[in-house]
Amino acid sequence: MYDVQYIENLRDYIFSKTGKYYFKNIRDGKENILVTCPKHKEGQERHPSCGFSKIDKDNISAGFFHCFNCGFTGNTYDVLKMILGADFNRDEVDSKLGIDDLEFEYRLNANPVLFTIPNLTPTKYVSRNELKQYRYYSKYLESRNISMNTANKYDVGYDVRTDEITFPIKDKYGNCLAVGRRSVQNKRYEYPKGFTKPVYGVYELPSRMDNFYVYVVEGPFNLWSLYEYKKCGVALLGTGTKNQLEQLLTINCKGYVLALDGDSAGRKGNMKIAKFLLKHKKSVFVACVPDFEDINSMTSQMFKQMEIMEYWDWFHTITNRFNSYEYNTNEDLTYEDFID
Repeated sequence: MYDVQYIENLRDYIFSKTGKYYFKNIRDGKENILVTCPKHKEGQERHPSCGFSKIDKDNISAGFFHCFNCGFTGNTYDVLKMILGADFNRDEVDSKLGIDDLEFEYRLNANPVLFTIPNLTPTKYVSRNELKQYRYYSKYLESRNISMNTANKYDVGYDVRTDEITFPIKDKYGNCLAVGRRSVQNKRYEYPKGFTKPVYGVYELPSRMDNFYVYVVEGPFNLWSLYEYKKCGVALLGTGTKNQLEQLLTINCKGYVLALDGDSAGRKGNMKIAKFLLKHKKSVFVACVPDFEDINSMTSQMFKQMEIMEYWDWFHTITNRFNSYEYNTNEDLTYEDFID
């Protein structure tokens, strides 16, 4: 049951993972356990401003968490994901805290009784059971120089029925939003209808990125290759949307290395992304991906020798090359390909 002892166990588990005490002030009530908010003042506020529901009611279930000040709501998993970030491991949490035995679903109907909260629609995530059926290392991955270790890191699988590589697209807490697919035969990517692509690979980044540069690439294979080269990166599943650019800002990193494909679309994408990041005072470099190559198509030697330039140095180099007709004229470039 949800009681003071359980919240203390939760607090001790978080301390073992972070070295930091949350829920310093725990007060037992009739229907709620009041605690200090893990979100306010980096989890170090003095007085309780939120609580876990102890019992089922008509509108919510035991274990429901709500902060009266910031409005953060969710279940125990949501609280842990918010605190632990990339270190959140559901299997470990279940084994140490037994949340599966206490697991509940939101029942937020009209006229809530315990808390004044908005009417929420829970996000539907892809289940772990569904992902298990794809956990097979395809020889095709090996042919593209993607090792089993990297496949395990990103949970890359294979659907034998459709001959497609599968990859779960997770939010920053590790919840699977959708399963992306890539046909082995026609090399075409597929995503669920109406799916809004997030930045792919944020969950798999190290928990501390403030001293690292994050590579930004187009496709999953490019990202998996970066991991082979021991580089931290994310993929846009394209050349970047406004929503994805805003998500990039949420990564607490030292700066960005743009490494989109070596074609006109990739170069224009580099410029679009750099313009946005520079506007927000971010440090931006560009990886000089060779013409008609991408990170996955390059050899390891090519990757090691690839030059990394500050954005404006790269920009002037690119425009100078264009003006001196060094580009392959078969690419049918125009000056507008480089200037937004």
